[in-house]
Amino acid sequence: MSEQLLGVVIGGLFGFVGALFGTVISVWAENRKRYRDSIEKVRLRIVGDRVQTSEVMEFVYLQRKGRWPYFGRKGVADLSHANLIEIDLRKQDLRDTIFYSANLQEANLAYANLQGVDLSNANLKNADFYKANLQNAHLYRADLSGARLEKTDLRGARFFGVDFSNAILYEARMIDVDLRHANLGKVELDKAILGNVKYDDQTIWPKDFDPKSIEDG
Repeated sequence: MSEQLLGVVIGGLFGFVGALFGTVISVWAENRKRYRDSIEKVRLRIVGDRVQTSEVMEFVYLQRKGRWPYFGRKGVADLSHANLIEIDLRKQDLRDTIFYSANLQEANLAYANLQGVDLSNANLKNADFYKANLQNAHLYRADLSGARLEKTDLRGARFFGVDFSNAILYEARMIDVDLRHANLGKVELDKAILGNVKYDDQTIWPKDFDPKSIEDG
């Protein structure tokens, strides 16, 4: 094969590869645009209106697909400031989801997997967490007044500044939890499972409850 012919073949090959690459990039960009549009559309609904369980889980699914799905990287669902009053999320997988300042008043989260979620500053008044998994969750200054945390797994959760007024903590597993600045003044803790709890002089305990009675580990 002459050098001239070889050059033509190589040039054509490079041209083909370039065109193919350009097509792939174009398709990827279009898919990304559709993905962003879908996310934005659902998010506007979630933040502005009361929504259905299916809409919330669709949003979580879309965000978890991640920016680079082909390389195995997953995204984190962000439901910050969402209006989720009375939403039914029983038994849903919501691990690592961000609910910062979300309104989950009277939401049903029984049996839900909420490991590692961020519920900081969230309104959780009268929410139902029966037998939910809240291991290593962040609830900085959340409002849990009147919430049902019966038999809930709270190991490793951070409750700094949380209001537990009238919350139900029957058989809740509160091991390695942070209760600094938390208000437990109107809570019955005699049936809660407590161990290795972090607290300070700003923690408000129930009347006649001695935090020194809490076992380590």
